[in-house]
Formats: sequence, C-alpha cells, structure tokens
Amino acid sequence: METGPLMTTYERWLTEGLSPALNPQRYDEWCDAFGLDRWFMNVQLDRSREPLFSEVVLEESETTIIKRLSDGSVIQDNKGWHKSIPRQIRAFGENGIPVDNIHFGEDICFKNGPMMNPAHFHEIVVPRYDRVTDLAKRYGYHTVSVDSDGNLTAILEDWLDGGVNFFFPLEVQAGMDVNILQNKYNGKAVWMGGINKYRLAATKKEIAAELERVKLALKGGGYIPTLDHNVPHDVSFKNYLDYLELKQEILGVGTHKVNFQKVLA
Repeated sequence: METGPLMTTYERWLTEGLSPALNPQRYDEWCDAFGLDRWFMNVQLDRSREPLFSEVVLEESETTIIKRLSDGSVIQDNKGWHKSIPRQIRAFGENGIPVDNIHFGEDICFKNGPMMNPAHFHEIVVPRYDRVTDLAKRYGYHTVSVDSDGNLTAILEDWLDGGVNFFFPLEVQAGMDVNILQNKYNGKAVWMGGINKYRLAATKKEIAAELERVKLALKGGGYIPTLDHNVPHDVSFKNYLDYLELKQEILGVGTHKVNFQKVLA
C-alpha cells in the first residue's frame, strides 16, 4: 500500500518516462502496475430487501431532520449532501455487509497542533465519536480510522478514548514520529504513513536512511509504512521507483514488483 503522486507530480513524471496509459485517478490500475496493494474498495448496498417500516419525518429544522428509517431506527441527519455516519453504519450493519474500517477524514490539525481548543475537543467532539464507534462495534465493525495532517499529539489520547484506533498519515514535518507513537501507545492503535515524503527528493542513500528510521516501528507490529502524504512535485520519477525498490529491500513489505511494461512509456 502506498500514496500516489500529486497531479503536478504526475504531469512531471509523464515527461520522465511514465506511461500516459496510467493515471493515479484510476488508482486500482495504478496500484496493480506499481505492485502495490489497492488502497480501498467501494461497496454498494442492496436496496432490494422489503423495508420493515415506512420512513417518517418526526422533526425538522433548517439544517437537520429527525426521522424514523425503514429499519425502525430513529436518527438525526443533516440536510443536503452531508449524510450522517451513523446512518451509513446502520445501513451496512442491517444489511449484513462486512466492513473493514469506518473512516473519518478530519484534517483538524495544523503543523503545531489542532485548530480547535483541545478542551473543547474533549468536551464536545469526543462524546460524539464515542457514540459512533459504539454503534459500529455493535455491528462488529471494530476498526475506526482518522486521517488528519499536522500534529495530532494534543488530541490523540482523546481520539483513542473516543474509540478511534487507526491513524494516518503521521506527517513527519509536523513532528509526528511513528517510533515514538508505537512505543507510547503499543497495542492501542494501528499507524499508517510516517515516512517523510520530502526525503524522496534527496539521494538514494538518504531515502534508504529514512526507511531505516521507521524500521523499528515496523518490527513492533501494527504499523503500515507509507509516505506521509501524496508525492510532492519535486520528486523525480526515478526517485519514486528507487523508493519502491528500497522499501521492499529494507522494510521487507510487499510481495509484488513494479510491472515495468505497464509503468514505462
């Protein structure tokens, strides 16, 4: 598993030998060509089952709506395109659909910490995480992830208390160190990311040194080593290929090789 390039990086790589038949926006094809595990898989619900109840609106405001769903549950939902995560969890759970992970795309932290007061996060946000993760667990969904750039330190334990147990991308430039996290919270969470994307613009020796740095966390288990975000535009196509080769060599992850017939122009 690995992150893809920014689109500006992709455009650069097209001038450096990348096949124009590949596009990171078709990520399954991209991963297969580069010998990577696919990032995720979408699942559609089967709506053919006869509903147990008719949907009824119980209460409504300008921004929210409270209603009884066809499965009998009562929810408060946002109007417009925003749909509540609990509603989605119930839909999957009631239809018996296996789910590997419930995900929150938060991006709530800057380089030096969270964009809201940690005390407010603890008081207002964590109880709502708790309710969502408790619901997920009732359906047998035990892995809950958060994607947030920046430094998570000030609210990380609150996230853990709220039932989140999978974190990425662990931005190195923001002070996130997977070795420290693995040591402090061993067994409490899975970590993904943590490899400094900017090091890929350096020499092959320096890329190797960055991979050696995270090797200790990998030995401890519960760590998926990937770059800490999409590949920036100052990274050459050759350096990215060197990185993938070194990653297998140093960290021993991945069993597939780059398919150069698909990758090269």
